[in-house]
Amino acid sequence: MALRLSTGLRNALLSNGVVADRTKTLAGTTFSLVDSGTEITLDDSGNGLGIYAAGDIIQVTTSTQTAIAVVATAAAAQITFTVVDAFAAEAGGERWIISDVTSGSFAEIFKGSRMRIYSGGQPADASATESGTLLCTITDASGAVTSGNGTNGLFFGVAASGTVAKKTGQVWSGVNAATNTAGWFRVYPVDVDGNDGAETTPALIRFDGSVSTSGAELNMSSTALTSGATTTIDTFTVTLPAS
Repeated sequence: MALRLSTGLRNALLSNGVVADRTKTLAGTTFSLVDSGTEITLDDSGNGLGIYAAGDIIQVTTSTQTAIAVVATAAAAQITFTVVDAFAAEAGGERWIISDVTSGSFAEIFKGSRMRIYSGGQPADASATESGTLLCTITDASGAVTSGNGTNGLFFGVAASGTVAKKTGQVWSGVNAATNTAGWFRVYPVDVDGNDGAETTPALIRFDGSVSTSGAELNMSSTALTSGATTTIDTFTVTLPAS
């Protein structure tokens, strides 16, 4: 089989990845870091943080580091977010630039994404409706997901040598919803429920590939999935052809 990109994804990549004008950027020095670790809290005396909402996937940039994060709670004067990248605590008064961007590179288009594994054969076209039985939805550590919300979504790392792989440190897993043999998978962006079904207008954004124990786009130790058991994806790499 082969890795297949939908028309919507190819259009997005060919047009510099612009899929929607949902960019929300806030810059300033009024932010202060309240807590640190995997959960970060920002206070803003300028009350400008109200442009964000829980589930937004944002990029936080300071003078020394950049990280991708998912907003957990949001109010005009304060947001808390879970950092996906490694992020060190910084003193209050540091300049922050916070951006909510769903356009750009392949990895940016699919930040906060999720993977669905189906039985049967891979459709002939990534724009075709899903076939077979939905066996498992892969998220970060089997966490619950809501369409349009980046919480517990999947992230890709930094591209190298024409490939991009699952982000180091994330556990891609899911609890099987049915018992059957895995045959193919499809990866959807954060707004998964707006990108499933048959492709219409606008063109849908997703990609899919075959599943096997070797030689497929997604290789698993076993393709026999049992309802209620957990499926874990240890490695996953997407390679774009040179020509």
